[in-house]
Amino acid sequence: MAPTPTASRNVVRATPLKSAAAAASRLARYRSDFDSPPASGVQAATASGSVALLETVAIGQLHRAGEPEASAAKLPPATQPDYIGLDRWPPPENRPDLARRAGLGDDGSPAAPAAVPPEPPRGKKNLEMLPDAETFKRLVDGSVRGPGPAAARLALAAISLPYGLAVAARNAAYDAGLLPTATAAVPVISVGNLTLGGTGKTPLVAWVARILADRGLRPAIVSRGYAARPGEQSDEAAELGVVIPGIRHVADRDRAAGSRTAVAGGANVVVLDDGFQHRRLRRDLDIVAVDATDPFGCGHLFPRGLLREPLRGLARGHAVVLTRASAVDAAARAAIRRGLEDACGGRLPGGWMEAEHRPVGLRFADGSTSPLAMLRQRRVVAFAGIGNPAAFRRTLASAAADVAEFFPFPDHHAYSAADLERLAARVAATRAELAVTTLKDLVKIQTMRLGDVPLAAVEIAMQPLAGGDEVAALIAAAVGPAAEGSVAS
Repeated sequence: MAPTPTASRNVVRATPLKSAAAAASRLARYRSDFDSPPASGVQAATASGSVALLETVAIGQLHRAGEPEASAAKLPPATQPDYIGLDRWPPPENRPDLARRAGLGDDGSPAAPAAVPPEPPRGKKNLEMLPDAETFKRLVDGSVRGPGPAAARLALAAISLPYGLAVAARNAAYDAGLLPTATAAVPVISVGNLTLGGTGKTPLVAWVARILADRGLRPAIVSRGYAARPGEQSDEAAELGVVIPGIRHVADRDRAAGSRTAVAGGANVVVLDDGFQHRRLRRDLDIVAVDATDPFGCGHLFPRGLLREPLRGLARGHAVVLTRASAVDAAARAAIRRGLEDACGGRLPGGWMEAEHRPVGLRFADGSTSPLAMLRQRRVVAFAGIGNPAAFRRTLASAAADVAEFFPFPDHHAYSAADLERLAARVAATRAELAVTTLKDLVKIQTMRLGDVPLAAVEIAMQPLAGGDEVAALIAAAVGPAAEGSVAS
C-alpha cells in the first residue's frame, strides 16, 4: 500500500498485509534466502508476521515519543522537527549547518530558499513500506531510543523466533537430504553472505570472476535478478556489466535453470551471486562475505536483526572474506575472527581473506572517468540506494569530499523524475559543485548532470589485504579440471 500524503514527511501509519501469501511475496522480494522454489506454508506464515509487524510497529513507532504529528511539510525548513523515522529527511547530521538553517549562506549573506528535499521513495518495486537501510539498522542495533522503538524491538524479537525455526528446519532438511538439490554440468562457485545486503558482495563477485577469466575460463554470473522487471537487468548485473564487461550475467529465480542457460551459452564455470542460502543448487566452493563494520548482523536474526540465518551457518562455507577490513584495526579483525569461530563451534571455514573496498575513481554515465582526487575539498550532494549507505559515507570522507547533504534511499530504489528534480534542487540550494552516488545507482539513472552540476559515481574495487592467495588457490582447486582443460585448449 502507498503511504498517506503526509507520511513521507511524518510518521508512517501502516496496516497489516491482507494475507500470508502476500506477505511472503513481499518478503521474498526483500530477501533472497527462499527465492526458489516457492515458499512453504511455514515460510509464508513467518513472512506474514515479519512484514506485517515491520509495517505496523518498526516503522510506525520510530518517531520520538511525545513529539507532534503535524505535517512537517507545512513548516519552514529551519523549523521542521527532527523525527527519527522515514520522516526525518534528511537526517539531522546531514542537514546544512546552523547558519544555513537560520537562512544564511556560508558567507553570512541571505541564502537562497531551500527546496523541499527528496521524499522517501514510494515505488512498489522498492517495498515502499520498508524504511531505508540506515533507519532500519538504527532501530535494530539499539541506536534509536525511547519506549516506541524499545517496544518495536521486543515485537521484532518475538517474530524472529518462528523465522529462526523455519530457517533451522529448512537447513536441517537440506542437511538430511530431504529437500532436492540440483547439480550443474560445470563447477559452481557461490558468493554470498549471512546478513541482509550491504556487505560489499558485488566487488567480491567481480574479483572472483576476474580470477577465473585470468585463468582462461569462461565464467558466467548467475543471480536471482533481484528487483529487476521482466526483460531488464538487475542493479548488480548492470553494475557488474560496467566493471567486468564481457562476462555474461544470467538472471533467473531458479538458479539451477539459470546455470543451465549459462552453460548453454558457453560458460564452463558458474559464479553464483548471493547464493549461500540458495542451497538447491550444489556448489564446489562457498565463499561468504562478512562486513567488518557489522560482522554479526546486530546479533539477531531478521527481523530483530540483520542475520538471514544464525552465525553457526558459516560452518557450511569454505572461505570467509572479511570485507571493508581496513575500516577497523588489526585487533578488531582478530576479535571478529574469534567471534565467528566461537559462533561456528570451532568449525570456521579454513579459507580466510581480509580485503578493503577501495575507491578507484569517478565514473560518469557516458563511460568517461576522472581521478578520485576530483572529490577532494569539493562541495557535493551525495545520495545512495544501497544496503549499507554508511559505507558510502565513509568512502566520501576518505576522499576528503565536503558533503553538504547526504540522502539515503532504500536498497534497489528506482529513481523517478521527481526524485532527480528534488536532488537537483538540493544541489542548487547548497551550492554544491558536484553530485555523487554509487555505481549501482548511476547505472539506473543514466544522466550526466543533476541540475547545473555533473553527476559522478564513485567506483569501488576490492583489494585483498591478507589471505588473497589462499582464497585464489581454493578457487583454482574448485574448478581444477575445467581450468586445466581451458588452459590446455
